[in-house]
Amino acid sequence: MLISVTADLGRTGVITKEIADHGAYINQHLTCIRLEQSALDPTYVAYFMETEAGKKQFFEKNLSSVKAGLNFDSIRSLRLLVPPLEQQKEFVNFLQQSDKSKFELEQALSELTATYKRIISEQLG
Repeated sequence: MLISVTADLGRTGVITKEIADHGAYINQHLTCIRLEQSALDPTYVAYFMETEAGKKQFFEKNLSSVKAGLNFDSIRSLRLLVPPLEQQKEFVNFLQQSDKSKFELEQALSELTATYKRIISEQLG
């Protein structure tokens, strides 16, 4: 898992096997966290860190009022709610399905809006 430790403080990203196999470079703005996957689902941790509870921790641990930044001790001291692994996976699955449904609804709304505009244009023109 990657965490932004400067600028866009606390943004997270999960590195999948496919991404890792392809290869990538990280810089001083990111830190790579290796999670014990027998206890933690990386996607669950990323979602948790994007919640208000996670964002609050990043804000409180920010080392500078001028330029955002976290150090390794700050990252190590982050706390998260850790339900059983099976519940973490169920939560991730639920959120992914919700994201998929949201995307599909946004697409349908976009198509509906385009159809509405076309009909109005035809009626007025």
